[in-house]
Amino acid sequence: ELVFIDGLFQAGLTSGPVQEAGITITPFSDALERRSDGLQQSLSYYDATASDAFTGLNTALLGQGVVIDIAADTAFEPLIHVLHIATHESAGALFAPRLIVNLAHHAQAAVLESWTATDDTTSFTNTVTDLFAAEGAHLAYCKIQDESRSAYHVGTTRVHQAANSNVQAFTLNLGAQLARHNLDIIVDGEGCDSTLDGLYILQGNQHVDNHTTVDHRFPHCESSQLYKGLLDGKSRGVFNGKIFVRQAAQKTNAYQLNQNLLLSPGTRIDTKPQLEIYADDVRCTHGATLGQLAEDEIFYLQSRCINREDAIKLLARGYCQEVVYRVKHDGLRNLLHQYVRAHFCLKRLGQ
Repeated sequence: ELVFIDGLFQAGLTSGPVQEAGITITPFSDALERRSDGLQQSLSYYDATASDAFTGLNTALLGQGVVIDIAADTAFEPLIHVLHIATHESAGALFAPRLIVNLAHHAQAAVLESWTATDDTTSFTNTVTDLFAAEGAHLAYCKIQDESRSAYHVGTTRVHQAANSNVQAFTLNLGAQLARHNLDIIVDGEGCDSTLDGLYILQGNQHVDNHTTVDHRFPHCESSQLYKGLLDGKSRGVFNGKIFVRQAAQKTNAYQLNQNLLLSPGTRIDTKPQLEIYADDVRCTHGATLGQLAEDEIFYLQSRCINREDAIKLLARGYCQEVVYRVKHDGLRNLLHQYVRAHFCLKRLGQ
């Protein structure tokens, strides 16, 4: 477990070895001091002039971050947990951490980034995560954003996949007053498999944006996206997903779906799935749905001595669990189930 408190990496709180067979964890301060070639290569992969303003701001404030390297042919079994904690001392603060994960040839690892707060503190997080999967690598990545309802969060996750690599990414949005997550995947080799799933559960006046892009550059690759939203109160969700298939990316199989369940009349969802295809031998589908709970389903549960609030929770929780079950990594899937279960135990829905 790697810990950030108020945006600062706490090397002394890291549990487990920072270097053992197959894995190396290096704070930015150490890597920058010795001018690490690996760090320089990772930072220079993306064109800084083409980045959006928030990514550029994160780069300009570069200093607090961690590089995780998984050696070739290493199957690292323990879950790598990067925990970000905001405290009352961070009121009005700007956090700009960065995480870089490099998986060498045929390496395997699972990484969890979670964001939480000790109280209802107002802060602004602007984070960037870069994931590099070399040829034949397998990466399971999960981001859980459960910050204060007074917080603001902008996150960018960029993924680069080499040939025959497999990346499974999951995003869970529960907290923050205003949050946005940009997930961009470059499929840069044949035989890649990419999974982008997400779940956002919103209440009150929360606003959450999810923007995804999958750039298919080579043939014989697959990508799959399922994002589900559960909105209550006067919350608003935004989903914008784009599948880009270049002319050389023949035999691409890409799937994208955004589903939303609205529990209150004051909620709003803006959804825009997109396909941009320049190849002629592909199979690509996309779609979006929105709806409400059926009264006859609620009545059926009430007729079995379940009160209305619990009936709504049962139906809503079942709706959310579908996308969680798609997570193949046992540890991540079980943890996500715990978060969803705890969230429904604490909240009132459909009021």
